[in-house]
Amino acid sequence: MKKIFALFSVCTMLSLSAQQDPQFSQYMFDKLSINPAYAGIANELCLTGFYRQQWSGFDGAPETIMVNGHMPISRINSGAGLTVYSDKLGQQDNTLFRGHFSYHLKNVGLGKLGIGASVGYLSSSLGNKWVALDGVEGDNAISSSATSDGTMDFSLGLYYHASNYYIGLSSTHLSEGQLKDMNITTARHYYLMAGYTYSVSPSIDVIPSILVKSDAASTQFDINVMGMYKNMLWLGVSYRADDAIAPMLGYRHALQGGRSAVRIGYSYDVTTSSLNNYSSGSHEIMLNYCMKLKKPLPPQIYKNVRFL
Repeated sequence: MKKIFALFSVCTMLSLSAQQDPQFSQYMFDKLSINPAYAGIANELCLTGFYRQQWSGFDGAPETIMVNGHMPISRINSGAGLTVYSDKLGQQDNTLFRGHFSYHLKNVGLGKLGIGASVGYLSSSLGNKWVALDGVEGDNAISSSATSDGTMDFSLGLYYHASNYYIGLSSTHLSEGQLKDMNITTARHYYLMAGYTYSVSPSIDVIPSILVKSDAASTQFDINVMGMYKNMLWLGVSYRADDAIAPMLGYRHALQGGRSAVRIGYSYDVTTSSLNNYSSGSHEIMLNYCMKLKKPLPPQIYKNVRFL
């Protein structure tokens, strides 16, 4: 198994057109990391964490930890946020920091339009514990010593938010930074996201959504449908074309009389590609806390003839 995955890792690392951003089956709870325009647009302070263990059964399989947070800055109709993630795949270990800023245009149709940008730094390292297939000679293109490098990273996005639907368009790795010591170039990524909430009854909502990801060399579609009961329990399933089907479930617990809430979600990817002969699937846990922020009261001005 180690030998099979070593070869897979080499092919992944040396492919300049391969998708380099981590993926999440519960993508509907993580809009910020790929679209800076989302920051603060729902007028909530939010903190979200993800842990994903992909392709269980492989030695050195992908493992991702991500934390992000954002909040509105209502005085200037804006929002700000921060994303940090660690993404490990075989011999490669990526760490990225992104700071996000979004300016909000109110009363655009039935909702708000966010225009966002982010700036960050991507650090990557590559180990030297390669395992070759039996009978395969070493490759001079692969360094025999551990290497590391880093590059600046920039993103842009648009996000439209209404009461029962959203749509976003964004691009990450705009600068296509070069990790020269590792002979890797970050590929520019493009994202289209959309979702709609349909109320079947006062207690039940159906929420379909889609996420389209592309690096101009390949395109991937994630399609999800969730059923929400009393804005508290949800069940859903995601389909990722030519890759996996991911059932999911979650629970939302309201706090402070409904002003804030904690969400916890779990998804399990059932691999549908040829990797299902070697992997038992992928596990993903999501934890989220959001608090609604009250609008500040307008300044009160009192006039008195004694005080001018």
